[in-house]
Amino acid sequence: MLVASFANSARLKPEIRLAQAVSEYEAALSGEQKAAFRISRSQTRESPPDVSDVMRLTAEIDRCASRKGRRCFGPRLTNLLQAVQQFASLGDIIIGGSQNLIACGVWSLAISQSGSHLEKLSIIFMDVGRSAPRYQSMALLYPRSKELQAYLCEYFIAVVGLCQETANFAKKSTLAQISSNLVDSAIKKFQSELDLWARSIKEEGTLLSSQTIKEEAKDNSTFRGLVLKSASATSYRRKMQARLYWLDACSTYDYVTTWKQARKRGSPTWFIQSAKYLDWRKDRESPRSDSLYLTGTLGSGKTVLMASMIDDLNLFAPKGTTAYFFCRHDINESLKARTVIGCLAGQLIQQSANIDKLDEEFGQGLSYVDCDRVIQLLGRVLSGTSKVYHFVLDGVDDCEDSERDALLQLLRQLQRKIPLLLCVSFRAGINSELITGPGIFTSLQILSIPANNPDIGEFIVAELEARLESGKLSIGNAAIILEIQDALQAGAQGMFLWVALQIDTICEEKTDKAIRNALKDLPRDLSETFRRILQKSGQTGAARYQDKVLKYVAAACRPLTTEELREALSVVPGNTIWNASKLINDIHATLACCGSLIIIDEEEFTVRFAHHSIKQFLISPRDFSKYQFTLHNANNEMGQIIVTYLNYGVFDTQVSRTVVPRIPAKEAPSQILNSILGQSSGVKQLAMGLLRSRKQTGYDIGKILADASNSHHESATDFHLLPYAKTYWYNHTGFFWENNSWPMLSLWLRLLNSGHVVCDYSFAR
Repeated sequence: MLVASFANSARLKPEIRLAQAVSEYEAALSGEQKAAFRISRSQTRESPPDVSDVMRLTAEIDRCASRKGRRCFGPRLTNLLQAVQQFASLGDIIIGGSQNLIACGVWSLAISQSGSHLEKLSIIFMDVGRSAPRYQSMALLYPRSKELQAYLCEYFIAVVGLCQETANFAKKSTLAQISSNLVDSAIKKFQSELDLWARSIKEEGTLLSSQTIKEEAKDNSTFRGLVLKSASATSYRRKMQARLYWLDACSTYDYVTTWKQARKRGSPTWFIQSAKYLDWRKDRESPRSDSLYLTGTLGSGKTVLMASMIDDLNLFAPKGTTAYFFCRHDINESLKARTVIGCLAGQLIQQSANIDKLDEEFGQGLSYVDCDRVIQLLGRVLSGTSKVYHFVLDGVDDCEDSERDALLQLLRQLQRKIPLLLCVSFRAGINSELITGPGIFTSLQILSIPANNPDIGEFIVAELEARLESGKLSIGNAAIILEIQDALQAGAQGMFLWVALQIDTICEEKTDKAIRNALKDLPRDLSETFRRILQKSGQTGAARYQDKVLKYVAAACRPLTTEELREALSVVPGNTIWNASKLINDIHATLACCGSLIIIDEEEFTVRFAHHSIKQFLISPRDFSKYQFTLHNANNEMGQIIVTYLNYGVFDTQVSRTVVPRIPAKEAPSQILNSILGQSSGVKQLAMGLLRSRKQTGYDIGKILADASNSHHESATDFHLLPYAKTYWYNHTGFFWENNSWPMLSLWLRLLNSGHVVCDYSFAR
């Protein structure tokens, strides 16, 4: 077996064991798979993969899945594929010829992981990808450290092992796959190893980065000469430094995550048959700029369609010519024209071979790169090209008018400089002359999502099949599924969001009669749907948290993680005594108080509204529903939570002095256990161990309680909300003086004057 082979060769260098692992994987392939693997490795050797290859690969995976009626799961692989791509693209100059061949083999191995089994195992790859070493500066750090080189090899040895396990699983019969446990001990072993090596890589990279700053400050030229002696390596390193500098100068905003979240929600296809879209996308003998304006009603699936369009362009447009951005109503930074134009420019600059032009003309001493300068940079890098570039831009109507108008004018300027095919989505009926006015976009065409969207039917079938397979939808009479399908099709009015929420509601019914009653009384619009969901979910045991959850999610400057929200919900405004026992034990069960209106991202663990229209419903004054509130009040309540939280006074005084007592199990009262254990990630196992220990005469549970206390101490003092509170406190307390009584104001003033917590003022500026 592969695992045994690894153990027997443990004395060998990591790069040799990595080569062996790749060879063993190749040897286990079928003849056809082996030929494809070797062709891919040869192509990768000649032309190392870049970021666009990752996008192309995930697009190809999802295209194959959609043909077979499966849901999208390619984005789950993005993080791991990016790590493999960066390793394979280090090249001969950095890692040497033989190691480069191995790295190319790892990439070829990764892209060979396709087929039906990958859908079932994509969650495992997604979990691994959370800690995958994805650092743009890897090419600069790699030659400097033998430890980093070894850690990377060890990491990819585990990647190869994981791929081998998935390949072995694919070879099993259908019956054997059904009876097998996908997350068996071998898979868990590789996951554990990947997490270990990812942490080691991160720590070594952090150390090297800090050393680089100090050493280059002393003597930049001498340092470079010591690190990379060859002229070619030095040139490569300079280009990499320039590339990283200009990428950071454009933007450091994470634009990929929003695309992944949207892409997972479906695969619309009607636009691919649209004459207007095909005319906009087609190759042109003489490159020129064109514009496509996509419009649709609320909930009609514009964002999902735009995410799918990016996949289509990555498959059919030349490499390195597609850039995209999704504005997010719940991330303030994404609604700024500077962020949007910076991310779009950075995507094209990242893949440009003309990065030297920027150094020659602008140098690397710019203190700030504004919007106009970004346009200059992009125009300079892409000038003289015969390529046609594609920009896909979604959610611009969520921006403030001034930001939206500035952004559209910048894009118009760019269309004059380079051949740019621009696609922008807007909600139907938006009132802005700047969008459709004369001279704004070049050769503007308007593509409207039809009310009788044919993709709705496919979406209904796919969602119902998924709920049946997962067991979320339980029916007694099989024929009732057709009744559900017909009712949803009749009431959809082109709204994917409406369909998805109705299916969620139907899944909660326990009998066929209840399902039929629900089908007879489906809400007619989204507002009524939102009200019914909140009314029904507000009857759960966690109902008292509903108002808080809705307000905190609406007011947050960026989506809160489950752990951040868990801490925020446990804060009592004005009570500055930290008490870990008040932390919510099960945040997932608590969030059920909002039904399907609140979702948790499977990859980022962030909490957000299922659609931006939910937030608009909650803060709209038109309906006067008991669930509605003003954004001003929600922001003030969030400010009270943060001010109280930052006044806990425990963030810099976490000292542990643990003495291990001897406590006979039978003599330990429950009060002692409660005071020591509290809530921890392993509380269930510890509790079961304590119950069993009382059956053993004379058993000393002192050590168990000490371990549990240490575990609890670490868990309770992580303070997940602290980084958010320190970064965004000013955004939530800008009008604090006008809205709060003296006790809360005194805490605010204490926070400003104490100096115990150093807050980040940079974002507030």
